Formats: sequence, C-alpha cells, structure tokens
Amino acid sequence: MRKNRWTFFQNRSLQAKMLVIILPLVIVPMLILAAVGFVTSSREAAKTSLRYLKQRENDLRTIAETPSIPNYFINTAYGLVEEAEVYRQELENALERFADRSNSIELVYAQVRYVDQQGQEIAKVVRGQIGTEYGQVAESPFFAAVQRLGPDEVYLSPLGPQMTYAMPVFHPDRGTFQGAVVLDFVYPLHDFRHTTIVIGRTFLIITVLSLGIALFVTINRVQRLTDPIRRLAEAANLIATGQRAVQVEIHTQDEIGRLAHAFNAMATSLEQNEAALRRKIVETRTLYEIGQEIIAQVDLEPTLHLIVEQAHALLQVEGSLLALRQEGSDTYLIQAHSGTIPASLARLQIRPGEGLGGQVILTGKPIMVGDYLTEYGDSPFFSIVQEAGFRSALAVPLKAHDSVIGILYVASQIPHKFQAEDQELLNALADQAAIAIENAQLYQQVRKHAAELEAKVRERTQELEEVNRRLAVTSQHKSEFLANMSHELRTPMNAIIGFTRLVMRRAKDVLPQRQYENLEKILLSAEHLLQLINDILDLSKIEAGRMEVQPASFALDALIEECLRTVEPMRRSERIQLVKSLEAALPPLFTDQAKLKQILMNLLSNAVKFTEDGCITVTAHPHGGDLVIAVADTGIGIPADKLEVIFEEFRQVDSSTTRKYGGTGLGLSISRRLAQLLGGNITVQSTVGSGSTFTVTLPLHYGTIQPVMPAPPPDRLTTLPEAGRVVLVIDDDPDVIYLLQENLAEAGYRVVGITNGEEGLQKARELRPFAIILDLLMPQKDGWQILHELKADEVTRPIPIIVLSIIDNRELGYRLGAADYLLKPFDREAILAALARLAPQPGHLLLVDDDPQLLDLVRQLLEGTPYAIETARDGEEALEAITRHTPAVILLDLLMPRMDGFAVIEYLQQDPRYREIPVIVLTAKVLTDAEKHLLQQRVQTIIQKNGLHRQTLLQELQRVLQSYQR
Repeated sequence: MRKNRWTFFQNRSLQAKMLVIILPLVIVPMLILAAVGFVTSSREAAKTSLRYLKQRENDLRTIAETPSIPNYFINTAYGLVEEAEVYRQELENALERFADRSNSIELVYAQVRYVDQQGQEIAKVVRGQIGTEYGQVAESPFFAAVQRLGPDEVYLSPLGPQMTYAMPVFHPDRGTFQGAVVLDFVYPLHDFRHTTIVIGRTFLIITVLSLGIALFVTINRVQRLTDPIRRLAEAANLIATGQRAVQVEIHTQDEIGRLAHAFNAMATSLEQNEAALRRKIVETRTLYEIGQEIIAQVDLEPTLHLIVEQAHALLQVEGSLLALRQEGSDTYLIQAHSGTIPASLARLQIRPGEGLGGQVILTGKPIMVGDYLTEYGDSPFFSIVQEAGFRSALAVPLKAHDSVIGILYVASQIPHKFQAEDQELLNALADQAAIAIENAQLYQQVRKHAAELEAKVRERTQELEEVNRRLAVTSQHKSEFLANMSHELRTPMNAIIGFTRLVMRRAKDVLPQRQYENLEKILLSAEHLLQLINDILDLSKIEAGRMEVQPASFALDALIEECLRTVEPMRRSERIQLVKSLEAALPPLFTDQAKLKQILMNLLSNAVKFTEDGCITVTAHPHGGDLVIAVADTGIGIPADKLEVIFEEFRQVDSSTTRKYGGTGLGLSISRRLAQLLGGNITVQSTVGSGSTFTVTLPLHYGTIQPVMPAPPPDRLTTLPEAGRVVLVIDDDPDVIYLLQENLAEAGYRVVGITNGEEGLQKARELRPFAIILDLLMPQKDGWQILHELKADEVTRPIPIIVLSIIDNRELGYRLGAADYLLKPFDREAILAALARLAPQPGHLLLVDDDPQLLDLVRQLLEGTPYAIETARDGEEALEAITRHTPAVILLDLLMPRMDGFAVIEYLQQDPRYREIPVIVLTAKVLTDAEKHLLQQRVQTIIQKNGLHRQTLLQELQRVLQSYQR
C-alpha cells in the first residue's frame, strides 16, 4: 500500500509535487496562528465573563456585610419590633442606594433582597425601587441550596440571561443561619456569545483570506517556477515526435535558464546530427545498392563500366574515369569512363608521380583539387584537362591487399565543387569497387582454370565410366554367379537333406544302427554345408546392401525358448545347462524376427560348441529405448587381443580352434552385421578359461512403427486336419514335390504336384485346393508372377498360399498375398504347422465383446451345440486369441475399448493368413450407410443384439460355416 502511494506521488507533475511540498509549509503555520488567535480571543471573552460574575459576587458580599442585617435579626430575636422595623427600613434604603448606584448606566440588578431563615422576604428592591410586596421563597431552588452553604460560600444559579447570586447570613455570636442576601441580576449571555461568534467569524474570514492569498501567491510562484520546466518538457516531447527545429525561449540566468540554454544547444546539435545521419543513411543505402550491383558482376569489363557510371551519378559530376595497373608493369591505363570525357583523356597512361593520378599512386591516399588549372599547372596532362574544361577533381586509390591496383577519378567544371563528405563517399565506393574488380579478376582466373580442369575431368570421367562399366559387368556376373550357384547348390542339397530325413524316419527300425548313424552324419554334413552356403550368400547380400529388414511385433520370450529347444540336442554333454533368465513383463519387440533368430542361433551354437561343462545363460532386459540380450557361457574364453578379430570374416581365434571345433568364421561376422542392420550392435566380454558373454543391443522399435503382419507363432503341431484335404504344390523340382507328398500324406493331406507355373494356375482353378505350396525360382513364369495371378483371380483368390523357396523375401511375399513364408530346406513340422494354422477347427468360435452379460447369453444360447466358444473382452485380446488358435468363425462386437471391431476387421483384411476367417457382427449400434457399405464388403452377416434368438444365431453360423468349407 505504501509503495503504491509512493508510486502515485512519483507519477504526479512537478508543479503538483511542489505544491504538495510548499502548501503545507504555508497553510499549516497560518492555521496554527489563526487557531492560537481564536483561542486567545475566546479566553479573553471568558475572562470578561468571569470578571463580570466576580463583580456580582463582590457586590453580594458587600450587601451581606451591611450592619442593618444583623441588627435586624438580633432585635427581632429579642422582640424589639419597632427597633427591628427601623433596621429593616434602613436595610431597604441601603439596598435602594446600592441598586441606584449599580443600575446607573444599565439595568444590572433586577432585584436585591434579604430573606430570613424561613424564606420570607424582609427587604426588597425591585428595579431600583423599594418593593411593596414581599413573598415567600422557601420553595425556591436557590433557598434550599443556600441553607446548605457555610460561611463565606455563595450560590450561583445556572448560566442564563437572568441569574441569581445568594449568600447565607449567620448570627455573629451563635453562628446560626439567619437568612440570605439574594441578588437577581442580568447576565449578558447573548453579548458574550455574540462576541465569541464575532471573534471566531473574524478569525475565520482572516484565515480564509490569508489562505486564499497564500494559495494564490504560492501557486503563482510555483507556476512561474515550473513553467520553464514544462516548456522544456513540451519541447522534448516535440523532439521525441520527430520535430527537430525546436527552441525554448527562457532568458533567466538561474539554473533553469542554463538548462534551457543547454537544451537549445542539444536540440540544435541533434537536428544537425540527424540531418547528417539521414544524409549518411541515404549515402550508405545508395552505396549498398551500388555495391550489390557491382559485386554481382563477374566479368571485368561490365564491372568497370558500372563503377564509373555509378560514381558519375552518385556525385553528380561531368565526368568520371577509372584506371587500372597493367599486369607486369607500373603503368596505369584508363579502362573505363563516363560523362563528357574527350578521347585524348580516355587514352591516358599514368605513371607514378605524374599528375593528380600519379600522386595518388605514390601516396596511396585520396587527393581533392579545388582548381586544377591553378594547382597543377605543371602537370603533363594540363592541356588535356584544360581542353576538357575540368576545374575541380577528386581522385581516390583502389586498393587490394595494401597495394594500389587502380585510380577512380571524378571531375567537375565548377571550381571547388567537392567537399570532405564527397571524398568519404567516393572512398567508400572505391573500397567496394576494389573488391568487385578483384573478384572479377579472380573469376577470370578461376574460369580459365575451370576450363582446364573441365577438360581433365572429362578425360578422367571417361576413364571412370569405363572402369565403372567393367565393374558393373563384373558385379552383374558375380550376382548372376551367386544366384545360379545358390540355386544349383541349394536345390540338390535340399533334396539330400529331405530324402535323408525321410529315410531316417521311415527306416529307423529297419536299418542297422551303424547305417542309421551314417545317415545322421550325412544329414549333419549336408545341413552344415547348406548353412555355409547360406552364410556366404547372406554376407554377399549384406555387402551389396540388398539385405531387407522385415520388422514385426513379437514376444521375445517365445523366440528365446524356441532357440534353446533347437540347440539343446547340440550340447556336448548332459552336464551343460541351458538357462533362460528374462526380466518380468518384457515389452514386445518390433524388429526382424528371422534375423534376430539367426543372431541368437549363431551365439547359442558357438556357446554350445566352445563349452565343455557348466552353464549357458540367456538374459534379457530393457534399457531406455533398447533391449539388451546377453548370451553367457562358461567355455574356453577368448584372449583380450582377439575380441575384435572374431568378428572379421573367415577369422577365428587361431588355427587350433578351427581344427578342434570347426567352423568357417562367418557366424559372428554375419551376426554383428545383422545386428547393425537392425540398428544395434554386438559386443563381447571374455576371460580365457572362464567363459564369454556376447551382448546384443537392439532398439525396441526398429525404424518407424507401422502396422505390419505379426510374425508367425512358433512352429508347433496341432491336431491333424481332416483326411483328403488337397494341397497343390507348384515347384519345378520333382524331388521337392515327392518329399512333400511323402511328408504330408502321413498327416492326411493329398498332395497334387505341378512343375510348370502355367499348368499350376489352371490346376488351382480346377481343384480349388485347401492350400497351395509355391516355389519362386521356376523357368518360364516365376513364382512371383504366379502368386500375383492367383491373388488377382476371383476363383483362386480365397486359396491360402504358402511360399516355399530358397529366396528370403518375406515382406514382398506377404505384400503379394502369401499366407505364410517358409525357406528351403523345409522342415516337416514347420510345413504341418503352417497348414494347421490355415485350417479352422470345426466348431471353434471366437466371441469378442466387452459386455459380460452378452458373453454369458451367447454361451447359454449355444449350450448343447458342438461349438466350442473362446471369448475376448476387446480387439487386442481377440488378435492374441486368433494368433494362438485360428477360429472357424468370429462373432464380433463393434464398440469396444482399446481396439474396436472396425479395427479388428481391418487388421484381419490386411493379414492374408486371417482374411478368409468368416466374421459375424453382433452389434446394438445404429449403423450409418457408410458403415453398412464397409461391413458388407468385409463380413458375412450383421446380427442386431436386440431380440437375439438362438435359432437365428444357429442358422447364421451353419450358413456361414457351410459356405466357408471348400
């Protein structure tokens, strides 16, 4: 609050502040003087009143001392009536004389009386006359008061126009009350009050007049004092608004006068400085525009002509010239001119010391000439300049690296044309001109060198093009070789592996143990050779940048479990323990599952290979935005100087390791490169004799998260499909067809094999099989084209297609509509699991709704039917259930939390594995036309929840399932 008041005071005008300070100093003393005078006068009036009353009291005491009074009541007491009457009359006469004397000027005493002790008036004078009527005053207020008084005490009635003074009279000997002397007098109350009022009014008028005069004088003085300051402030405001020709007329010699003088000097200086600044701004802007235009030139000759034209226009002269030093000489030659320049002057050659330009060359400083004819009469160019009619001139040097490379002249026919400002302006122009000239000269040199370099570059380019052409041919031959070799090597290798597995499975109980072990060795060697071929091809893809990443969301726990199951038979001893230690609630991983599996298999295989005894532990935990997977073993360990060598191609710790444990030295190299391809890395820590720990660090989300198809679940066998289900195999390798027929027939499938793509298309239309197994590398029409045509044909589009090939391009396969993607050599269990995922189990229904009451209602409606019901509370639970177990039909609500029914339908449509699952919508939602149109294209039927009947539901289920069977 105090701060606000101080701020308010600070914001007031100077005049107001001075008045606030001065007025109290004037007004307060005047008010004090007025108050003192008024109080003093009032006191004098009060003293006058008291003196008046004191006089009456004195009169009263004088009367009380009259001898006639005691004589009267003594004679009366003795019964001397006549003597008493004499003294009474004597008393009245005394009272009359007293009244006459006191009332001679004005009436003071209305009555003068003596009353006895019973209140009876004994002697009385009324208005100066002896009274004739005597009354009784015993009941009067004053009489009762007088009776209580002592000697020398008096009674005074309350203040008023008529007042009473009374004094008791006592017996001189006995001291008994003998009556009282009473004075009834006029008290001039009105006069006293009037006097007080007059005094107060007089002082008030005097005070008001004094204050008025003081205020007037003070304000006038303050105004006269602050008026110059106000005028200074107004003048400053005018200057602030842009007016510069402002002067304040104050001629006093005091501080304000000196301030006004300084202000006027400041205003004049400001006006001059601003004018100079405006001129400077105009000149600077002009120079900037000229400089931009000059520097924008890259050719020398246009640059020189532009410089002299701008100098001619900028200084408004009759002529301007520019001379440049000749290369390899100290001579300067006029290169450009503008204005009325005679030809003789335009061809001048200037040497140091000759004329005006020669002096500029020698001194390196600008020279201004007021009258050339009088100052340079001895110049060798005098006659030429006189012929041109020039009188005044200005020449400035053009400098580059502290060397004068040229001279810029301007000349006028008016003597003493140029001022210091013109010299500064031309100097500034000369600085920019020197830069532009140097740039143009450098540009000429650069252009010359560029032409030479361009010729060399063309020559080198032709050589490089020839080299690149040869390299491209070599790379193409390498790619063709790798492609042909991969096909030619892996095709018979797949056959060897497939037939060996078939023979081992069928003849296990027939062959002798020694021959069965030989088959195991054949299978192990073939798989090792195939892995070596695959490693070399993977390395080639990585080096060529053709390795594709196919990210998908999956659970790491299941992948690690699968890898551990795979390497478990590879353990060298039962004493080696495989341990999985994963952090609880690991987040899902979004990366290429196949490549991560390859990395983990390589690390686990190496751990099993180099561990004789102990434990192999796989751990995983999130770290920031990454996932850290560690594979630790208690094997032989790696020396510190070899920790990086093991990640190089075809390198191992030493030759003894290769001889004892085998291997090509490609596994770790490929694993690290794959990890780097996925945005991570592999590091290793090891101690010789104690073991090694390989740590894989990958981002939890590879690249940008996109809605992609989830990776297939871990391979597993489910219940066998119904017998006689037809599977069409399209592969140019009869051995593959035979192996598939042998492996799938045992599982109840009837395999029809076609080795030609065109025939395969026709057979697919005829048979409409349960599934198609398709190879990609085939003559005439390859598998990609066949896959595209199968999915483009309305008849064959619903048939699920499993790609089985040596080419690893899952992303393209899924994008073209493949339901699954497997690599050769195929694994029987993987093929059967893929086919099982395509076959919905009869009677398996998935009910998706967030309403528990509806879930219970549908269960009760379908009681006693062969349908097995699995439930999900929202879309995300539904997708998890579909991944675990493909249902025969889905009963789907539309409005649910987290993921609604529309999102589930969209997901199913995008995934070839699930897009053929029939969907029945159960909803209470009032659908719009757009929603109905969308659902009609993607679901089999829509059933309203309101009035849901068992018979209706059963009929729709039966109709949908019958139409789905092929």
